[in-house]
Amino acid sequence: MTVFTFKNTRDVINAEKCLIASGISFTIIPVPRSISSECGMGIESGFESQIENCLSENKISFNKHYDYKK
Repeated sequence: MTVFTFKNTRDVINAEKCLIASGISFTIIPVPRSISSECGMGIESGFESQIENCLSENKISFNKHYDYKK
């Protein structure tokens, strides 16, 4: 799974709206302690490239994405 981190909660909410509208499967999660995040919330999904494309097309910024195993 990939975890996307964001600068603030507003970006997470905008990403959520974008991904729902695009039909991409994801989960909003608290960012694991091993990964730093400014807002503490992230998006977890197995559809990394689709999410990157959706966020880029809609001008929604994210900090980084991490490969993460629970």
